[in-house]
Amino acid sequence: MNHVRCVFHGLRTNDPVSLVTSNRSSFTVCRADSSVAAIVAGVVILTTGWTPIDPLLSLLTSVLILRSTWRLLARTTGVLMEGVPSHLDYQAIGQALSQVAGVTSVHDLHVWHVSARHAALSAHVAIDDGTQWPRILAETRAMLATRFDIDHVTLQPSWPASHPFGDRRVIPITPADSG
Repeated sequence: MNHVRCVFHGLRTNDPVSLVTSNRSSFTVCRADSSVAAIVAGVVILTTGWTPIDPLLSLLTSVLILRSTWRLLARTTGVLMEGVPSHLDYQAIGQALSQVAGVTSVHDLHVWHVSARHAALSAHVAIDDGTQWPRILAETRAMLATRFDIDHVTLQPSWPASHPFGDRRVIPITPADSG
């Protein structure tokens, strides 16, 4: 029964990098399972004459193959539909972003598969001071890469606008350097 557990071990993992490897090993082990089942059925039929063992082992092998196929289909559909990767905690990511110094809130947070190996994130980040944005961006990208293995990050900052002109909406224009 160890070979049966091996079939499904790769599909239970939450590591998206192992998706291709686990699929290959699952296919190989399923082929080995069917060969072992055929040999066992042959030995049982030759020694006891009990022929129902062949279709029973064939059904068992079919169920095992269908089970691994269903799991594979569920995982690949998640990637193709750009779903939230199962190994990432959406709430934890939002909380981690909001705990970065200078960030006041996070909204419109989206996390999805770009491929089986890469996750992407986009979010609107409200910050205290616009001059701190380069530091906040670098800090959040580093944190997301190290803590959550998210390497494709798009963040849109927003910060309170100062209103030196009262309630009038004015777009400030600064003159270009003359030098």
